[in-house]
Amino acid sequence: VYHELQDVLGDSPDSAPTYDQLQRLDLLTRVIKETMRLFPAAPVIARSAPYEVQCGDYTIPAGASIAIFIYGLHRHPQLWNNPNQFDPDRFLPSQSSHRNPSAMSVIVTLDALRASIAIFSGQNTAKVEKLSQERSPDQLLSYKKVLKKQQISTDR
Repeated sequence: VYHELQDVLGDSPDSAPTYDQLQRLDLLTRVIKETMRLFPAAPVIARSAPYEVQCGDYTIPAGASIAIFIYGLHRHPQLWNNPNQFDPDRFLPSQSSHRNPSAMSVIVTLDALRASIAIFSGQNTAKVEKLSQERSPDQLLSYKKVLKKQQISTDR
């Protein structure tokens, strides 16, 4: 990751990364995705069935509470080869093109849209936080300015 940061961003202490540069951090993006797969921010999510749903041999009645174990799905051997191994390369295009998009457990609701925006913002924030480990405090302020310009919060 360090070498990718140096290749894409260079080592100038006065330059803040551009949006395009952040998008070129392919290895860092894969590392973030693999980390999110192994350690999801929400390991379990709960929903209420809006209407009766047939799921295999089971009928889920309208109004029933449903809990989805994201942590388990992200480590399920039918969905992931070597599911407990940290392997960012599983998110290379050649490795993920055959994968069901649902394998990362996106639940299609308005919440999912919000979550997608948060994940995108979170990945860019995580990239900047990684950069801050490699850069000086003055450079970190420059990175935060870039995020603020993109309206991405760095407050905790």
